[in-house]
Amino acid sequence: MNKQNATKLGVGQWGIGVVLPEEVENLTKLYDERQADYGNLLSSFGSLVGLDTIERQEALDNFILFVPLTNIEKHKVPLVFPGEEFFDGKLKGPVYFDGNPSNFVPVPVSVRPFYEKMCIFRQPIADILGFSPEEFVAFLIAVDRHHRGYWIPNIRSRYNFFQRGYTLIPYSEAFHRYFEGAYIEAHNHLFGEITQEQASSSFKAMRNWMTYGKADFENISLWDRRGTKLFLKVPGGLLTDHSAIPAVLVSVFSELSARASLDGKVGQLRGDDFENEVESYLRLSFSDFKPWICHRKLQFLSGLERDVDVSFIVGEVLFIVECKAFSVAPAFGRGEEQALQTRQEKIDAALKQADTLCELLSKERRGRNFELGQGVTHIIAIVASPFPEYVSKASGKYFLTAKIPRVCTPQEIVEFIRQFRLSTYLSKPFVWKILD
Repeated sequence: MNKQNATKLGVGQWGIGVVLPEEVENLTKLYDERQADYGNLLSSFGSLVGLDTIERQEALDNFILFVPLTNIEKHKVPLVFPGEEFFDGKLKGPVYFDGNPSNFVPVPVSVRPFYEKMCIFRQPIADILGFSPEEFVAFLIAVDRHHRGYWIPNIRSRYNFFQRGYTLIPYSEAFHRYFEGAYIEAHNHLFGEITQEQASSSFKAMRNWMTYGKADFENISLWDRRGTKLFLKVPGGLLTDHSAIPAVLVSVFSELSARASLDGKVGQLRGDDFENEVESYLRLSFSDFKPWICHRKLQFLSGLERDVDVSFIVGEVLFIVECKAFSVAPAFGRGEEQALQTRQEKIDAALKQADTLCELLSKERRGRNFELGQGVTHIIAIVASPFPEYVSKASGKYFLTAKIPRVCTPQEIVEFIRQFRLSTYLSKPFVWKILD
């Protein structure tokens, strides 16, 4: 393999290198960029809340908690603000971490979207994990309020929060009562009254579910990023790993994904929910959104029947969006060859499903329960996925643009539509001309 067709990666002091074909290197780089923009759990399309938004509110959103995220961009965060008590008294200006950025930055995160999503899967969550969405959210809010009420004012604890992402809940009756009281208050305020007996039972169950036991250490997987808990029992109390909150949120839906492969009802719920999410997102993104047919079965004159997930018209083009609520298997996350091959096969199958529907529509403008308007001249098929997919082939069949593959996130669909010009796509293999 010559230098023009390959790129060396990872060559360092150990003299170890990985050689990848140039096409693979470019596709991998694109995938990493898309993951950074659209793949984060707490991305700008998800739950992060801007500080400016909070400042404009009279009070914090009741669903907001502060999560320490890794300070990759090295923002400087004051350990002590002006006017706060410090070891040597009052200060005129902020005190930073020895002039260096902290390891973590506390970021306001709303768990409202997670709560709303959990409500859709209320019964499966209760069956699998043994608690309700309300109990889950109230418990996380209680952890945050407990932390803010007792530990943020304490400089040493605040240092641990910024530098290590954790705080310590001591073993004492007073702290336990305060913690449980915060849980009851959060539940009563957000979701209605809960009795003391109910609260004590659910509080204990939630605390046990989020605390590492001996068997849990064996289930931690750095490859899969699974098995993370919120609490660790240490001498003197419960170590609370606030930076683990995103992983704890993921673990709820990881359990659902595992169940979806075995339980058709859960899988159908997830698929229907994703279709609704895609349609809703497109409606909100375009003031002139013009849907055609969504969540319905088309009946062709030939006798064939095909499902349409989401479709809409822009100008003279009908866009067919096949929605696939893909889940990520642990083997795929590890990069196992068979899992990668299986994933590509699923992508190919999804594209074929969308393309064959477009081909049928291009030949049959009118069916038993549908009709394309005379203004529609072309059809384009896109597959929507909840997160960026790695596409292993760089051919025009797989890409809408140089940066956006045909299997893409709803956000990327919006980006594509906003810059779309039919004249530049007439020769593309995924564009179907309607035969009159």
